[in-house]
Amino acid sequence: MDNSHPPLSAYKLPRGRHGIPREQVAESQRWRLLGAAAEVLAARGYARTRVDDIAALAGVSRGTLYEQFGSLGACLLAAYEMAGDCVYDLASSGCELEGGWEARVRAALDEILRFLAEEPALAHLLGFEATVGVPAIAGARERLLMTLTDLGAERRSLEGALALVSERVAAGEADRLPELTPQLVELIRPATGSARSSRDSGR
Repeated sequence: MDNSHPPLSAYKLPRGRHGIPREQVAESQRWRLLGAAAEVLAARGYARTRVDDIAALAGVSRGTLYEQFGSLGACLLAAYEMAGDCVYDLASSGCELEGGWEARVRAALDEILRFLAEEPALAHLLGFEATVGVPAIAGARERLLMTLTDLGAERRSLEGALALVSERVAAGEADRLPELTPQLVELIRPATGSARSSRDSGR
């Protein structure tokens, strides 16, 4: 798999008088900071993650980070929520496809695991370390699980799937995440009485 595309933290606007609207500059800075936060956390662990390191990687001042987020914890929380939103969007798209439960889960997992393999820092962010370092992230993780169960999956099976993904990422094998698809398809079960999971025309 080709993981050579630039990370979010690398998308920098040109220096000097570029004529780009202030709102667009702020949005670019925000995305770069979110990407940098995930990268620094993955490389150094929560205990050694510093505002200065995130700002330097994103190519902005530490003051810009505080203007955007207010604190290191809030920045990491926003990065987690961004990663979680991406996972949910991919899962939701897969669940809207035609076919039975297994076919739709496989389609969703193919996209999610490919995305996480291409963005290993975001994959690391979705693991357990960040939830320990930033208590608010534990709440964000709970919200992510709730939104995924709303798509028709059984809660306990989702927790098991997330644990397997986290183990693979912690082992430094994020690039091999797509190999988990068959195992996770077997693991993730439909919730009892789910309207989405009962749409099983392909089984």
